[in-house]
Amino acid sequence: MKKIGLIVLWAFILHRPALLNFGNAIPGSAHGDTVRGHWSAWLMSVDLWPLQSDVFLWPEGGGLLPLPPISLAIVAPITRFLGASTGLSFLVFLHSILLMLACYWMCKLLTMRSTYALIGALLAGSTPMLAETLHAGVYEYQTLGWLILSLCTLFKAVKGEWLWGIPAGILYIIAVLDCGYYGSAGIVATAVIVLSQTRTKKGFFGAGIAAVTVAILAAAAWYVINPLLGDFMSRSWDGLKVMMGTAELKA
Repeated sequence: MKKIGLIVLWAFILHRPALLNFGNAIPGSAHGDTVRGHWSAWLMSVDLWPLQSDVFLWPEGGGLLPLPPISLAIVAPITRFLGASTGLSFLVFLHSILLMLACYWMCKLLTMRSTYALIGALLAGSTPMLAETLHAGVYEYQTLGWLILSLCTLFKAVKGEWLWGIPAGILYIIAVLDCGYYGSAGIVATAVIVLSQTRTKKGFFGAGIAAVTVAILAAAAWYVINPLLGDFMSRSWDGLKVMMGTAELKA
């Protein structure tokens, strides 16, 4: 519990500007994508299925893919009642804690001492890339914790506790949906873990369970999203421009 408290305290220190202006300012720079993120957070709070919604372009409506969709859906109740600025602040703060806890777990799985694991977790939370993307208002990059959790559970699965393959696959798909770039990086990390750590039949079975889980969920996600992507391609020249999870009417 002490280490969790230190991680939460470090998150408070890292994000003190947002917390000191809680609900009164959008996390990030006014010159980045913060407005896009703010609008996307609001949209998810009023319509959890924006793939087909009449909240915008009424009465015809349209479809959107707000980023990061899973995380925005999680904080949607907060956004609904306290506003998008507060919802985004919660998203950033909670993901900071999630990342550090996931990195602490990963370090422990690699047999590091608790003190060194905590140091690694705190350093992960201080990654310059996270600060830069937060400043730019690209909130999907704050969701790195999903991928680390996926790798941790995969590590457990290939070590013989094969049931961990199911959450490994689920968490990987969540990571992909929230940030496709992390999904790409996760392919390399997954290959490294499977090839370097799998030693038993149960381990190979656990890796297989994770792969099957990913395949099923990926197929389901593609089935849902693919028609919308096709609609984007056909309609983007008919008055609706789609970019980075938001939509604008062309002048």
